[in-house]
Amino acid sequence: MIWIILGLLTGLAMLSALWPLARAARPSREREAEVAFFRAQIAELDADLRRGLIDPGGAEAARTLAARRLLAGEGDAPAPTPSKGARWAAACLAALAIPAVAFGLYAHVGNPALPDQPLFARLNPAQPTEAPAQAVARLEKHLAARPEDGQAYEQLAPLYQNLNRWDDAVRARTEALRLLGETAQRHEAIGEAMIDAREGMVTLEANEHFERALALNPNLAEARFYIGLGAAQDGDTARARAIWTALASEIPKNSRLNAAITQQLSTLDSLESK
Repeated sequence: MIWIILGLLTGLAMLSALWPLARAARPSREREAEVAFFRAQIAELDADLRRGLIDPGGAEAARTLAARRLLAGEGDAPAPTPSKGARWAAACLAALAIPAVAFGLYAHVGNPALPDQPLFARLNPAQPTEAPAQAVARLEKHLAARPEDGQAYEQLAPLYQNLNRWDDAVRARTEALRLLGETAQRHEAIGEAMIDAREGMVTLEANEHFERALALNPNLAEARFYIGLGAAQDGDTARARAIWTALASEIPKNSRLNAAITQQLSTLDSLESK
């Protein structure tokens, strides 16, 4: 769609520039009126002479003056202009040459198939085969120069988690939240990173992030699951069972989270039967 719009705009710009080439030059209307006036004056002198309203000597002097002015007016006429065919040939040549040069230059220095990218991706292009450790090193170097780049912290956090650098992941998630602003997903991600950093334990701080995430978006299923897990770890099995049972009725039966809930409920059943 964008190429059609650009093509139309280019065509309109070329038309406005080339239209004068294709038009014949028009003589000045003021000059035409002046020539017509002196011709009419000469004709009127001849008529007055025939009617005897002016003597031959005076008529001849007036005719000579008017004729000089007439010749002066006609001498101001523009030089002969090229023929219509020549003008159209020049316009067509320009119409072909301008786009050819423009598209030739763009084909040499541009790339029309390249999609748009965010500013951070343009400044820090990732390699398709880049290993997590290499990506971490590149992002850490970037943040050393631009420590207020929240997007870089948000990209760095999951890489830390893939490398089992749990405390670094928590720090990166926290910085992303501080720099980019709070969202339900960011609070949830910090809570999950804290659970990983404490080997599966839902700490009080992690639970606070899950509660904040649900305050912003009550439909976050994983945040609800982890609050239930925290309740179970604190010994409040009734609350944990209520949370998980309600959640299981709302999510797809074949989902990963549903399988985790089934496993946790089975564990509660085993504990309560002892």
